[in-house]
Amino acid sequence: MRVLAGDLRGRRLVAPGDDRTRPTAARVREALFDVLAPLYPGGGAVLDLYAGSGALGIEALSRGFARACFVERGPVALRALRHNLRTLGVEDRATVVSGDVGRFLDSPRATSEHFDLVLADPPYALGAAALVGRLGRSAAGPASGLLAVEHLAREELPPDSGNLERIWSRTYGGTGLSIYRWRWAGT
Repeated sequence: MRVLAGDLRGRRLVAPGDDRTRPTAARVREALFDVLAPLYPGGGAVLDLYAGSGALGIEALSRGFARACFVERGPVALRALRHNLRTLGVEDRATVVSGDVGRFLDSPRATSEHFDLVLADPPYALGAAALVGRLGRSAAGPASGLLAVEHLAREELPPDSGNLERIWSRTYGGTGLSIYRWRWAGT
């Protein structure tokens, strides 16, 4: 697995190598960032939920995002994530939160910090629809930011959910990608 574009293009990433983590395929990552580029060209902060190896958040850093926060609870995945950040030399632009995504989303940090892009690749067993619903109901979140969710292609995600409006969705084999925009009163 390698970084696809940007400053870190071609650099190798270590995958966790356990059966709990499913790395995002290169063609799916490439498609996601090709769609995101004109919507949000980078420069801000990215939040990578269910980060695994950190491939999505690291790709965002490589493509110009200033900083990233990675949330992951699996010990094997955390070791791979920290290794990747260290060997790529981006530790100073990254924060790793070791813990449950739900607890993080309930924390003061998640409700007070601004993220321009939220990347989510929840375990397929959890389903992505519940996460989209939860984020859409939250009062906090990135003002005018984007949410990109990887999910099973057969899982039906809502076109709109509270403060979220789906602006793009495609499938790649068995993988689905959906992009939402936060909408707030007056925007």
